[in-house]
Amino acid sequence: MKSLAELIELAVLFVFGVEKHKNVNVAYAAEDGNVFTDENRAKIHVKGKEMKYYTITRTEAEGTQLEKVVVDDLDEKEIAEKTKELEELELVSANYQKMKSLVLFFGIETPDLKADTLIAALTEYKTKISA
Repeated sequence: MKSLAELIELAVLFVFGVEKHKNVNVAYAAEDGNVFTDENRAKIHVKGKEMKYYTITRTEAEGTQLEKVVVDDLDEKEIAEKTKELEELELVSANYQKMKSLVLFFGIETPDLKADTLIAALTEYKTKISA
């Protein structure tokens, strides 16, 4: 489960920081890292699961000064776990949420968040780390 700080960072990255969502002032983030612009979708997502969702306003997200996580500063075990997860993950649209979280974790910059873009970026990243 993600911490509230991580969920705010995800909301900034995937909602408030995206041009097409420039008029969205509230995001709803589930503890598993899924972020929604519609509260009903968040409710449906967490229903029957042992998790909750948080309401995050644009003002709250922009006012929170979060430090960017630098991969060099992370615990080596966590880096190894995420690297293994990336190596084992099939890079297909069905795994969009996992790909999105790995792009965020490794700080991979992409021009947009479309599945095809994430697949290309992660494929390139996998090539670099396995070389």
